[in-house]
Amino acid sequence: MKVRVPLPAMIALLALATIPPGARAADLIVSNLTEPHSSFDTLRAYVPPNTSGWDSAQGFTTGTNSYLLDTISANLGNFDPGPNDDYTFSADLYAANSDGTPGTFLTSFNHAAVPASGFADVVFNPITQVLLSAGTTYLFVLKSSSADGKGGVAWSYADTFNSSGPGTLPYFNTSYDGGATWNGPFAPPIGGAPYLIQVNGTPPVPEPGSWLLSAIGFGAALKAARRFRPRRAG
Repeated sequence: MKVRVPLPAMIALLALATIPPGARAADLIVSNLTEPHSSFDTLRAYVPPNTSGWDSAQGFTTGTNSYLLDTISANLGNFDPGPNDDYTFSADLYAANSDGTPGTFLTSFNHAAVPASGFADVVFNPITQVLLSAGTTYLFVLKSSSADGKGGVAWSYADTFNSSGPGTLPYFNTSYDGGATWNGPFAPPIGGAPYLIQVNGTPPVPEPGSWLLSAIGFGAALKAARRFRPRRAG
């Protein structure tokens, strides 16, 4: 039996399925950017064997829904390129191990400029698309590089343990040796408040094939309803 799907409905459904994630409105997963803050940690590069560095990682756990990662923002400032102008920092996303350390690498980020004086909410855009699974913890990691260990960038941390959104900020972690070993995780309230961060994502859209099946099912149900509609008495 052939099922004829209404053409306007088919066009609309297929159009929705092909909208890129970045073109849809992003949902808030978790944020504490609006929380009070008064201090920060300065990330410096680790230069073996003598110079101790400082890498930082903030964990976040999604809520009951899955998301395609849209952006991550962090409150950063006081960027110092160092005397040789060679200090750089980078950001990566990892799935969190059960012990609160970075596990599977997921993506790196491009990011906006960091002010040399003062602080700003700096937006990080993932280089590759990442699906954040529901009820799963991830680690947003900032790490540094320079030849002499000089220079740095500061990451503010909150004075509270509060956050908004369906997700949570369960702990943070630090490393002084370029990520070879980690000192945490440090969970609130004993370990101190989390770094300032915001995570946004968009709900995944079903594949075009799924939309097509839904449209066919809708068309079949509509045709059956019309077939069995009682005749009006008269």
